[in-house]
Amino acid sequence: STQGVHHFLPARGGHTVATMIFLPLLIQVAKGPMLQSAYAESVIGPVARLCSRELFVSKPTTQTGENILAKLLYGNLINRYGLSNTRANALVVAYDDDGDLVGACGVNVEKQLLLNEEPELIPVIANLAVEPSSRRKGVGKRLVRRCEDVVRDWGHKKLFLKVEEDNTPALKFYSRLGYRTRALDEDAKIPQVASGIFGAGTRWVPTRLVVMEKRVPSARVPIFDIDIALP
Repeated sequence: STQGVHHFLPARGGHTVATMIFLPLLIQVAKGPMLQSAYAESVIGPVARLCSRELFVSKPTTQTGENILAKLLYGNLINRYGLSNTRANALVVAYDDDGDLVGACGVNVEKQLLLNEEPELIPVIANLAVEPSSRRKGVGKRLVRRCEDVVRDWGHKKLFLKVEEDNTPALKFYSRLGYRTRALDEDAKIPQVASGIFGAGTRWVPTRLVVMEKRVPSARVPIFDIDIALP
């Protein structure tokens, strides 16, 4: 798969057309040794560190805090995407042409209670994080689209995710990709680094998460984009 950089070109009628010139970007679903901590090619540690910096609205302010949060997220990633999880799951990673990890996104089938319905097994996107230097280049969109492709192959028709209510950029991002608000989870908690008498650690703080839903496209979405900006 590839990422792109927008180049704006003049068009007829006074409009501006934004085309994308694609640059090398490897996007793949992590397999085998990539999901096992004992192997050098394991992506769990790097993805945990990326998520500790970029996943939450409230970010750690010190390297120590980042390390503490990364350790917690490492366990979460193992539970979601490790080989011991027998339910359908996939961790998608993106590398630039230098071989550096620039983004990650996961999807897994888990039991969720939505609105007043009975708990059901549904595919849920989580852990989408992109390096700041690689944003606005299509990396996040391609990661999500690959997750949608995976869910389609699993045979599911809908896909869900949760976003912090005050994470406006993420809400707009998912809305542009076709996700719509389904509910508000007012009983959610997220990890946060905090200092105590025994040193820094993590605590779970209450938050409100927007539950979003999208019907999985029946066919793969083309990776080439042409956007028209009206004058």
